[in-house]
Amino acid sequence: MPKDFLEERGFARRESELIAQEAANTRNRAQGAREATQVAADGEAARIRAVGLAQTDMEEKRIAIYRDLSGHVLLGLAAREFAGKLTKIDHLNVTPDLLATVMGEFGKGAVVGRGGATKTSGAQ
Repeated sequence: MPKDFLEERGFARRESELIAQEAANTRNRAQGAREATQVAADGEAARIRAVGLAQTDMEEKRIAIYRDLSGHVLLGLAAREFAGKLTKIDHLNVTPDLLATVMGEFGKGAVVGRGGATKTSGAQ
């Protein structure tokens, strides 16, 4: 067999091996990229779960604090929260009936009736 034929045959075989190796390398890189993406996604999911659990725990503790408060205190806290969210009040109309009702809540059940008379809730 001529020497050129053997060399070409060797080059062709080597070229086939290199092509096969390149294909294997490409598959390995793709697999590595998929695995890295999966690890990142798993990490993000774990982070989101941890944050959600922390928020739930915090909300449960906040509710436990409010659960034992009286209605008057809750009303005051709600009013303070509401006032803190207001940026500007153009007009505020407070009628005597509304003021009497609110003051009655703050006055531990005492409600001011017409003519300035005070009556406690339950006594009429």
